[in-house]
Amino acid sequence: MNPGTGTQICDPTPGVSRLERHIEEEPARGPSAHAQKRFRSGIGPRLLVGVMIPVVALGVLGAVGVTERYRDANAVSGVVAQVGRVERTLRLYAGLVSEASATETVVVAMGYGLSVAQASKLAHYDVVAHMRSARSDVDAALAHGGAAVLGVRVARLAPLRARVDAGTEREAASRAFFLDSTQVAERSWRTQVGRLTNQSFRTAGSPGIRRAVAGLSDAVDAFIAGTNATNAAASLTVPGVPGGSTGAMKLAAASALYARASSGLRTELGGTAGVAWQRLIVSDSAVNTFRRFLAALLEDPSHVSAGQGVAEMGRTFNGGLIFLDHLRKVVTAAAADIAPLARDLRTNARQGLERYLLVLGLIAAFSLALTLIMVRGIVTPLRWLAKRASEVSDGAIDGDPLDLSGPYEVAAVTETFNEIVANLAVLDATTQALASADLDSAALTTSVPGRIGDSLRHSVATLQQSIRDNEELRESLTLSETRFRDLAEKSPDVIFRFSRDPAPHFDYLSPSFEHLTGISVEKAESDFRVFVGALDDEGRALVADAAAGRNFRARADLGFRRPDGTVAVFELRLIRTADGLQGVGRDVTELRVLQAQLAEQATRDPLTGLANRRLLDEFLERAIRGAGRSGIPITVAFLDLDDFKSVNDTYGHEAGDTVLRFTADRLRAALRDEDVIARYGGDEFVIVCEGADESSSGDLAERIQAALDVPIDIEEGVSVLCRPSVGVADTRTTAFDAAALIDAADHAMLDVKNVRNGRRFARPNAAR
Repeated sequence: MNPGTGTQICDPTPGVSRLERHIEEEPARGPSAHAQKRFRSGIGPRLLVGVMIPVVALGVLGAVGVTERYRDANAVSGVVAQVGRVERTLRLYAGLVSEASATETVVVAMGYGLSVAQASKLAHYDVVAHMRSARSDVDAALAHGGAAVLGVRVARLAPLRARVDAGTEREAASRAFFLDSTQVAERSWRTQVGRLTNQSFRTAGSPGIRRAVAGLSDAVDAFIAGTNATNAAASLTVPGVPGGSTGAMKLAAASALYARASSGLRTELGGTAGVAWQRLIVSDSAVNTFRRFLAALLEDPSHVSAGQGVAEMGRTFNGGLIFLDHLRKVVTAAAADIAPLARDLRTNARQGLERYLLVLGLIAAFSLALTLIMVRGIVTPLRWLAKRASEVSDGAIDGDPLDLSGPYEVAAVTETFNEIVANLAVLDATTQALASADLDSAALTTSVPGRIGDSLRHSVATLQQSIRDNEELRESLTLSETRFRDLAEKSPDVIFRFSRDPAPHFDYLSPSFEHLTGISVEKAESDFRVFVGALDDEGRALVADAAAGRNFRARADLGFRRPDGTVAVFELRLIRTADGLQGVGRDVTELRVLQAQLAEQATRDPLTGLANRRLLDEFLERAIRGAGRSGIPITVAFLDLDDFKSVNDTYGHEAGDTVLRFTADRLRAALRDEDVIARYGGDEFVIVCEGADESSSGDLAERIQAALDVPIDIEEGVSVLCRPSVGVADTRTTAFDAAALIDAADHAMLDVKNVRNGRRFARPNAAR
C-alpha cells in the first residue's frame, strides 16, 4: 500500500518469489513506513499493556484464591466422607469382636460337652441372644461397605456360622477366622483414621476438627487396647483358650496402649463423646470389678484366678463385655462429633467461595468491557488474517499474500504470516517427497530458512540412515530367531509359551516335550485338553490360575501322568507375558523322590527304623492338642533295658545293636499298628498310645514286659536277656503336656527299676 494514497504497489521484480526475496534480505528488519504511521495513529501498545497488566494480575490472584477456597471446601467434604467410612468400619470391627466372643463361648462349651444354656449361665449373659445381635451388626456392616474390607473372607462367614449352629465347628478354625478378620478390619480402621487425621490437617481454620479427630484416634486405640486386654486375660485364666504363653506380654502391651490413649482422651473429647467417656470412667460395679481383675492379672499373671470359681470368672468377664461396649460407644460418639464440625466448616468454606466468586465476577465484567473497547481498533485486520488462515488451514496455500494493514503489531504479524505461507508451499513439496520415500526428489534440495530447513535436512539424513538400520535389524532378528530355535530344539528341557486368548493353548513347545511327556508336540498344540487331562489336581489348579491370569508363581511343580502310566514331576520356571506365560520345564522326578527319602530318614532312627525323638515330639504334641479337644486319654510308656551296658562291655557294640534291633521288632509285634514307638536314646524307648483306659494302660506294661522278657541270640550259641523296666503315665493323672508326660513315665520307670532287688546292675544271662 502507498502510505499517501492507500493504493496497492505492484511487485517491482516479476518472477522472483517473496520467499526468495526474504532469503536474500537481512533477517532483522524494522517496521515499514506504513506500519509505523498506523502505529502512531492507532491504539498505543503502552496503553494496552498498562491496562492489561492489572487485569492479568487480578485474574491470576483470583484463580489462586478460587483454587485455595475450592481446595478447602473439598478437603472438608473429604473429612465428612471419611468420617462415614470410619463409622462403617467401626461397626464391622465391633460386630466381629462381639460375634467372635459369643462364637468362641459356644464352640468351647460344646467341646466340653456343655449346652448353650449352660454356657450362658456360666458366662452370666445370654450367649445366643448376644451372638444373634452380633451377627446382625456384622451383616449390616457388610451390606454398607464392609464386604470390601473383608474381601474373600465374606464367603467363608456363612458356612462357619452354619457349622457353629450345627455344633460341628472346630474351636481352632473359628478362632483363626475371627482373629484374621478382626485384624484385617483393625488395619483398615487404623488406615482410615490415619487418612482422616491427614485430611483434618489439610483443612483451614479447623482446630476443633483436628482435636476431635485426635480424640477419635485415641478412642480407637483405647477400644482396640481394651479388646486385646480382654483376650489376653482370657488366655491367662480361662482353660482351653490358647495364647497363655504370650498372654502376659500382650496384656502389658494392651494396658500401656490403653493408658496412653486415656491420657489424651481427658483433654481431646467433647460433646457426646466426652459424656460417654465420663460415663465409662464412673461406670458400674461390674466394669470396675473387671478393671481391678485386669490390674491384679497384670501385677501377678500366675495367681490372679486362684480361688475363683467358674461362676465368678463368668461374672468377671461379663464385666469385660460391658467395658468393651462402653468403649465402643465412646468411639461411636467421637466419630459422630466430627460430622457436625466438618459440616459447619464446609458451609463456611462454600459461602466464602461464593462471595469470592462474586467479587471476581464483577472484576471480570469490568475487565471484559475495557478489553472490548481497546481491541475494537484491530478487529478488522485480524478478521482478514483469520479468514486467510482458515483458507491455508484447508490447504489453499497458493493464494495471493495479504495487505499489510492495521497497527504496527498487526502489520508485522501479517507480513510474517505471508512468509510462513510461502514456506509452507516448500514444506508441502518436501513432505510429499519424504512420504513417498523419494530421496532423490528435487524438492529436497530446496532450502528453507532457519531451524525448519535444518530439521528437514536432518530428517532426510535420518530417514536414509533408518532404512539402512532397518535392513541390518531385520537380518539380526532373523539370525537371533534361528539361534533361539536351534537352542530350543537341542535343549533337554521343555521350552514353552502359553497364551490365554482366544482360548488357553500352547503357542510353542520345544521338541523335548514329546520325549519327556510321551505326547506329541502337534497333539498338545492342537488340543490343549490332552495336556490338562494328564495333570494331577494341583497341576489343573495351576493351569486354571494361569488361564484366568491370577495367583502367578515364578516357580512351581507340576505332576504329570505319561501315556505309559508312569508319573513324572516337572519343575516350572515362569515369567509373565502380555497374554499368558512362558518358561522352562525340567524333569525333577528322581530329585523329588530323593528329597522325600531324605526327609523320611531325618525322622527315623537309622538302627531300628523306629521314630526318633524329633518325630516323637511332633506326634506327641499333635496328639495332646487333639486330646485336649476330644477328652480321649493318651498313655506314654517309658522303658529301659536292664543290663544293656553289660552286653556292650562283654560282647561289643555289635551285640548291643542286635539287642536294640530285636527289641524294636518285638515291640512292633506286641503293640497296635496305631501306637507310636520311638527310640528315645541309647537303650531307652518310648511308646505313645491314644485312647487307652486304665485297664489297658496296665496291660500295656505287661505286654511290653512279656514281649521283651525272652532271651535274644546275639551269635551262635550265645543269648542274652535284658529285661525291661517299664514306667507308664497318662493324661488322666498328668497335665496335657508332652514333657510332663514323658517325665512322669521316666520317674515311674525309675521306681520300677529301684524295686528290683539285685537286678539293676546284673550281668546278662548267657548260655553257650
